[in-house]
Amino acid sequence: MSLIHAKEGERVTVVDVDESYRRRFARLGVVPGTEINILAQSLHGGCVFLCRGIKWAMEMDMAQRITVEPIS
Repeated sequence: MSLIHAKEGERVTVVDVDESYRRRFARLGVVPGTEINILAQSLHGGCVFLCRGIKWAMEMDMAQRITVEPIS
């Protein structure tokens, strides 16, 4: 599922990142295997998340390029 489908309060792991944005996300520390905590989801698809101790806000067009899976 993409990051925009993760629920508020959910913990997920990054599985894949869109190839055209891989370098940009790598600079932010968003790479496969990284754990992300979803802090808030916007009605418009954007989200606020915690990644490697840093809080990030991301619009829907960027968040949909990150594939994640829930941590069970």
